Amino acid sequence: AYLKSVSEISLQEINLSKVPEDKAEIIIMRNNQETTLSYKDYEREETMTKEGWCEYTYRIHERYLQEEGAYHIGIRSRDEVNNQKNSLSDHQVGLRFVVDHTAPQGIFLNTKSKENIYQQKHNIIMKIDDSMGVESIAVYLDNCKIPFAKKDNLVSFQVNQKNERQNVRVVASDKAGNQSEFLLEHILVTT
Repeated sequence: AYLKSVSEISLQEINLSKVPEDKAEIIIMRNNQETTLSYKDYEREETMTKEGWCEYTYRIHERYLQEEGAYHIGIRSRDEVNNQKNSLSDHQVGLRFVVDHTAPQGIFLNTKSKENIYQQKHNIIMKIDDSMGVESIAVYLDNCKIPFAKKDNLVSFQVNQKNERQNVRVVASDKAGNQSEFLLEHILVTT
């Protein structure tokens, strides 16, 4: 999942035996860098299932999840009979998500607002980047959607001659839903 921000999250662990409070850790991997939270850094609630198993809910506060990056979060614990669990290893999944609160960045490479271009057709090229990936792009010429080509982080589209000034608007969204608009205003393509 791609998210703009994260508030508190919860993880659950079910164990046959009790896990002493000081024998459980939350492991937060962000961009492959590990942070370990001890029992003082999160909230934990313990309940018993009707089958007699111990169920733990760990609440991680948002202050540990604010920075942008790819997260992988899990639980490492040792119960009172010395069984060890690590949800980040042994093919267990843990919780994975990406925090991205920065909108895509872009720049027009060969055209600027209020420019006069003396051609029948002008191919506009722009560069659009986003650290977590661009999800969608739309290009509008005077509020009408037009086709474009995309290769890697370069976007190109054509503006035909017209004997009046035209406006271009490019809208780019990333995978977390952050959106940017880039404008070329009052360009004139004419012969």
